[in-house]
Amino acid sequence: MMKKRRPHDVRRAFDYFQEAIRLEPGYLEPYHGAAMYYIVSAGFGSLPPRSALPQAEDLIAKGLALDANSVMLHDILGIVRMYQWRWADSEHAHRRAMNLEPDNAFPHMMYPILCSFLGRHDEAVLHAAKAVELDPLDLMTNFRLVQANYYARRYDDAVRTGRIAIELTPDSPYTYFYLALSLVAVGLKDEAWAMANTARMLNDGLPLGEGYFGYIAGVLGYTFEARSVVAALEGRREEGYCAAIPIAWTISAWVERRTSCAGWTQLWLNAIRFWDQLTYSPATTRSAIKPGSGDWYTNSNFRPRKIQSTNTVPPDVLTPLLARIRPLTPVRVRVVGKPET
Repeated sequence: MMKKRRPHDVRRAFDYFQEAIRLEPGYLEPYHGAAMYYIVSAGFGSLPPRSALPQAEDLIAKGLALDANSVMLHDILGIVRMYQWRWADSEHAHRRAMNLEPDNAFPHMMYPILCSFLGRHDEAVLHAAKAVELDPLDLMTNFRLVQANYYARRYDDAVRTGRIAIELTPDSPYTYFYLALSLVAVGLKDEAWAMANTARMLNDGLPLGEGYFGYIAGVLGYTFEARSVVAALEGRREEGYCAAIPIAWTISAWVERRTSCAGWTQLWLNAIRFWDQLTYSPATTRSAIKPGSGDWYTNSNFRPRKIQSTNTVPPDVLTPLLARIRPLTPVRVRVVGKPET
């Protein structure tokens, strides 16, 4: 149920894990499962990371007190540390998990996320492929290979592995989303739109998936659908918590249709091409929010690469985009060769 990443299934799984901990507090596995609930919920935008990640840390600590060499717990600790931008600690936790059990598919499946975030795409694809080799029928190992190929800009490989993955797990929304993103990249627009709509139906309204759908809709020219996503997500922010980045993804699609800066499909550190066209002033990327203490979707403490490019975003396109995003994130940007905004 957890692997499907559908809200109802994830919540039901969490309830079972909680009950298992209550009935047998000395049993290790439920601590891993319950911690994964908080990690998944933070990552998919349904719970604020500032509250979800400490809950996950507490469960991981309790589990490690039962077994200090738990591969699964060290591996998801690596994910928590990654979300907190504690890169060295994340690397250490993932490496320890892989060293403890080199033939366990799970650590090889989780480690590519960190590698992709840090721009180490060849390494990400290598470990994702290893995970599939070790567990070829698993939903998440196959999804991770699609995702790693997509982040590495290996779009043909992402399409090929994506088609295999949805045959194995036809009810996994995020496999469909990444296949749709890859199909957009190779120009198969009609199929991409069909996949995006299937993914949205399976997504059950999770903010992360809505952001994927909104981005794909915008890039493909389905303006009404894209604007509807932005309006719905902004409405959620007024009523309660909703991660900001899915809104930014959807808005960014409009930029891609008007400029040569295609590729801002994810605001995931070095996994992004759109930001290659922009440069940051380190003095203005500081925030009062410390890494890991707030909403990591809007935290501005990381330092993106500073890349000079001849392709710049026209000011008439960038200005309205920033006007929409500024309330969501404190990052300030300037176009290469233009005054800082």
